[in-house]
Amino acid sequence: MATILIVEDHAMSRQILVTLLEFAGHRILEAAEGEGALALACSGCPDLIICDILLPTMDGREFVRRLRTETAQTGTPVIFYTAWCRHPEDIRLDEALKPCRIIPKPSEPQEILRTVNELLGVSSGRKCPQPQAHESSSGLWEPVLSASTELQFSVLMDLGYSMVAERDPNRLLNTFCRAVCEMLNCKQSLLAIREGNGVVNYYRGLANKKEDGSCREHMIPPEDILKAVTAGHKPIQWGKSMLAVPFASPTCLYGWISVMGKPGAGQYTRRDEEIIMTMSTQAALAYENILLVEQLKKAMKPKAC
Repeated sequence: MATILIVEDHAMSRQILVTLLEFAGHRILEAAEGEGALALACSGCPDLIICDILLPTMDGREFVRRLRTETAQTGTPVIFYTAWCRHPEDIRLDEALKPCRIIPKPSEPQEILRTVNELLGVSSGRKCPQPQAHESSSGLWEPVLSASTELQFSVLMDLGYSMVAERDPNRLLNTFCRAVCEMLNCKQSLLAIREGNGVVNYYRGLANKKEDGSCREHMIPPEDILKAVTAGHKPIQWGKSMLAVPFASPTCLYGWISVMGKPGAGQYTRRDEEIIMTMSTQAALAYENILLVEQLKKAMKPKAC
């Protein structure tokens, strides 16, 4: 059994991790922000820390920097568990933060446990607990197995907060595309943004970076589908496992996004449609805010005489 400190401001996400890791036999410490987490790290001497990157009052990376310099926890491994990072290489970590790992939120319970065991030095011969049929029926794994809806909701909250905080439009749109793939469990996404001069810029999201994503043309919906999506501001499925939704704020349409590659070529559910519509609206609002800030900066720039 290890002592694990969880630093997460969203109570729902924190509780899911607590349930999972307590079931695996670990002792759990909880903190909702950095200052409290530093105090717990000093008094509780955790063997491992799981930390979100976006935290109130203190960025997760700043928390770990202070952890390394202000406490005795100089070598305690840290897992950054975050919704804003879909691929670990997207975030550069200073040497001062290590040892640490990054895993995207949401991740499968077994992936979380595998990473925890790896950083704790648990022998590869010891397997993470698996939900067996008799355990499932007796309710032992029920809190973990039934957490997907709550976790998706929590991740949507994280993404919304993260996108509002983003100031780089290209980073915002690229990350949004990848996040859509993760949330809908599909292979590819294609976002089309129509600029003020009429030029259309495309952004691609791939669930697996090893895929080349070369079939962009196949992801552009037919003209009648595009017209229905943008005019009706609603999701529409077409073809084989294809779904398109508008990319729009409540006041302005900026483009559309399509996704493809659902496992088994299955149809997207009503819940899938609700998730991608929510994400699209969140991202469009964040994009709109960036454009407004840029316009204000231009307007405030002093004119040459």
